[in-house]
Formats: sequence, C-alpha cells, structure tokens
Amino acid sequence: MNWLSVIGPPAATVTAILGVLQWLKILPRMKYASLLIVTLVAGERPMTEHDAALNQPGVELRQSILDEFARLKANKSERDGYDLGLIIRQYIPPDTSYLDAVTILKAGNFDIRPPSSYRYGKEEIFLVGANIVLESSFPSWTTYAYVKLLVDKIEPTPTRVVDPQGNISTTHL
Repeated sequence: MNWLSVIGPPAATVTAILGVLQWLKILPRMKYASLLIVTLVAGERPMTEHDAALNQPGVELRQSILDEFARLKANKSERDGYDLGLIIRQYIPPDTSYLDAVTILKAGNFDIRPPSSYRYGKEEIFLVGANIVLESSFPSWTTYAYVKLLVDKIEPTPTRVVDPQGNISTTHL
C-alpha cells in the first residue's frame, strides 16, 4: 500500500503539492508522473465494510503463493514459468468485480499496475497486472509471482475480471 492511500489527500491537494515542488525545483518537471499520481489518488475510495471482508482472502492469496513457492523450492522443481492460475482463481474467480479483485490484491500487499491493453491478432486484450517479490539476489536476479487479471474493458474503468491468471517469473540482469 502506498503512502498516498494511507493519508488519502484529495487529488487537488496532490496536484498543488507537486506544483510547489516543481516550482522549487525539488521535483523535476515530469507531467506524466504527476498525472499518474493524481490518477491513482483520484481512483482511491474509502474502505467499506465490504472491503474489510476482502482483506482475509488477500492475505490468504499471498500466503498460498508463498507456500507454493516454498514447496517448489524444497522439491527443487522448476519454478520459472510455473502456473499459479489455480491458486489465484481460488481467491479471485472469474466474474469477480474489478474493485473487489483490486481490494484483494491490495490486502495481499501486491504491487498493482494501472490497467493496460494490447492487441493479440484482431482482438484487444485488457488486463491489470500485479506482482510480489518471492526471492531476490541483488543485482543479478529476482523471482516474482505475477498476477494477470484479464478484465472486460479499461475505459472508463474495468468492471469485472474475465480470466484471472498468474505465474512465477524470474528476471536476470
């Protein structure tokens, strides 16, 4: 969870703070970074009782992924590319509302990326990515659990998860 969602300032306040920091030359002129921060803050909403009920599944999802990674590591099994889809679908099944899925991922302390899209042939695919670091050795490699939520649309905002997927991925320098 980022500090902005903890403090929860309105988007206008964040814009003003960024403007002052840029004017004082403390923050370089990065209009896209400013826009992204304002967009993320504007997208935040207060936690409801319904959201609080989704905290436990988020914590359990993270723990299930960590347990599976530990099991694979103990068995010296191939981990890179390992499919986590079955585990993820236990906690975020297809047709879950987008806001519920994001709340579950936040509760599991996943790093959530903004919604994006790409073309696959003639079809446009909409997705939201999230990940957690499972293991790391600076500076040479990092192993992530990557969650990919295929969503129904991204404009103006996703409404439901069509297909939750995920895998373990290792990056090397």
